[in-house]
Amino acid sequence: MLEKLETMEVVQLLGGMSIILGAVLTIFYKIFIVRIKSTWDKKTKKEIEELRKDLMRSNNTLSNLQNNYLSQIQVVNVKKLEAMEQLWKACLLVRESIPSSLYPVLSILPEEYVNMEYLNTPNPKGLEIGKEIKKLDIRIIAPIIDINKPIEKLRPFIPMDLYALHKTHTSIVTGAVFNAITKFEKGNITHWKNEESIKKLLCETLTDREINHIYSLTYQSFQSLMELMELKIIECINKNITGEGTTVDSIEQLKRMESIISFNKETKKA
Repeated sequence: MLEKLETMEVVQLLGGMSIILGAVLTIFYKIFIVRIKSTWDKKTKKEIEELRKDLMRSNNTLSNLQNNYLSQIQVVNVKKLEAMEQLWKACLLVRESIPSSLYPVLSILPEEYVNMEYLNTPNPKGLEIGKEIKKLDIRIIAPIIDINKPIEKLRPFIPMDLYALHKTHTSIVTGAVFNAITKFEKGNITHWKNEESIKKLLCETLTDREINHIYSLTYQSFQSLMELMELKIIECINKNITGEGTTVDSIEQLKRMESIISFNKETKKA
């Protein structure tokens, strides 16, 4: 009996110890899990914080790069606007540089009157056009060329289509002035519309419809050509500023300009 009792006590004791040990292990397990979770949370929070800082640094870098890019774009756009403004001023100066004594030959007289005999014959008012042309020196085209030297320096900021129009405009004026002076000196002056070099140049820039309109004019053909070229330059400037295409009909605009010019002249006569 005593042995059985001792055995029962041992079993009970072991059972109690196992319960206690299980409880202790459970407590330690929970403590261990809590500590691991706490350590993990701290590590995760630290990593998240570091990641957040990295993202902020990256965003700041990206923002600085973007601002720097936009700043450079703005500087370039300002340069472009200034360059196009200078180009337009140069176009006006080129037209104004045409000698007034060549105005009758280029814009007033019909083709059949642009010849040596007529130009050397005094008109009813006693004015001899040829005598005025004789006073001109071929070096007169040098200032026209000089007008465009500053434009060459601004070329990186001028759109190619606009630069091409400007060069054509200048070349037409210098070509017409040069041919009129040199051919008068040689005694074989002709109307500017008979110059193949000028017509070839126009074919590279104007449409067939525009060329046909200019060449169909009996009077003020050169002036109308200048108006047309300037209208196209203005249209090109506007297109490059707004970045939008345009459906402007240059011929219709030119015809309106011609009507206004003709009306103003008739008004002055009245």
